[in-house]
Amino acid sequence: MPTIIIVLIVLFVISRLLRYLMPYILKRVQKNMEARMRDFAANNSSQSAADSVKEGETVVVSKPTQQTAKTEDMGDYIDFEEVD
Repeated sequence: MPTIIIVLIVLFVISRLLRYLMPYILKRVQKNMEARMRDFAANNSSQSAADSVKEGETVVVSKPTQQTAKTEDMGDYIDFEEVD
């Protein structure tokens, strides 16, 4: 019986502490994420590509070609039929 009371008191104290500490923790996490996103956006901006293109020009950016698997080494295709 005393163990249950101790557990309930500990849970109550933890819930009260979290109620007051959570806003500060969330603000700090939000500021850190905002700073990380700002740094990420600054590092990955395409300003250099946008500055080199004049207005009205069309720019085609293509993906690098991927090597496809050779079909010679793949083997034969077998069409299986269902058996009832």
